[in-house]
Amino acid sequence: MSTARTPADTLMGAIKDLVAQSERVARAEVRLTIAKYTNLAQSGARRAGVAFIAAVFGVYALWFVCHAGFLGLSTVFAPWLASLITAGSLSALAAVLGFAAFRMHDVEIESEHQSATERIALLSSPLQGVLHE
Repeated sequence: MSTARTPADTLMGAIKDLVAQSERVARAEVRLTIAKYTNLAQSGARRAGVAFIAAVFGVYALWFVCHAGFLGLSTVFAPWLASLITAGSLSALAAVLGFAAFRMHDVEIESEHQSATERIALLSSPLQGVLHE
């Protein structure tokens, strides 16, 4: 009996090694991706928590500013008029912020539409030469 390897044996061994190494690389990539997105999710959760706390403090600050404005105006005007002025200024502020939010949303939609049409044009440009032949 000969212990010499045939080309088929070495080729099969090489393929098995290649498959084993590819599997290890794929598993390492999966672990790396899981670690990356876990870290990203934890970071996003921390940011969301801090943003929520900041929003709560912002609401309290706005309440105190409005109350101080009402008290200040009520020394000059009647309390009902001071309340009306404060409510009107808050309504104007809400309208301006709402308008700005809609404008920002329209700009985002327009940029997404533009980038989508650019991607479609880039993807279809190599196919046009094939389709016209």
